[in-house]
Amino acid sequence: MIALTILIAGGIYIVIGGLILKRIANKWLKGLVIAIWILIPTGDAIVGRIYLSYLCSTEAGVKVYQTVELPAEYWDGQGRPKFYVNQYDHNKMRYIFPDKQMIDAPQFQYIWTTKPYSQFLHIDKDVLQITDHEKGAALGEYFLFRYWGGWIARNFDLIHNTAASCKVKDLDNWELNIFKPATSTR
Repeated sequence: MIALTILIAGGIYIVIGGLILKRIANKWLKGLVIAIWILIPTGDAIVGRIYLSYLCSTEAGVKVYQTVELPAEYWDGQGRPKFYVNQYDHNKMRYIFPDKQMIDAPQFQYIWTTKPYSQFLHIDKDVLQITDHEKGAALGEYFLFRYWGGWIARNFDLIHNTAASCKVKDLDNWELNIFKPATSTR
């Protein structure tokens, strides 16, 4: 039934466009009308993709406000981490090591929020943030944008409800921009 509705609406749109074109004699003006007629249902997808690309190149990625030094047992001989950071429970954070050992980090909070960034273009902004409870400050953030498509994709793509997003750079280990090996012994 939905497919039939789409076909009827598309047919009516094409017929109306044809009736408008019959009344225009100038070839250049006909070309302009055809371009505008095509862009009416698809133009928001073009603008949305361009804006997503702009946001990805200017605002997405890692922002570090403060680094935290971790003791030597968290690092191998070359200064590479032996752990990865994991969120659990309600925004709590822990370090997980390859031998399945886990060390909770109660002073830190790992928060992942998603908020609409542009409701007109249907772009969302994901913010991953690590904060320090004791200092009450954000240590670092990772920004990612998602675009949910133009009018046609959002309303007539019944199979896929996926978004285009920025190319993810270092999402699996972005926290390593915040956590560093200790430079001095205490």
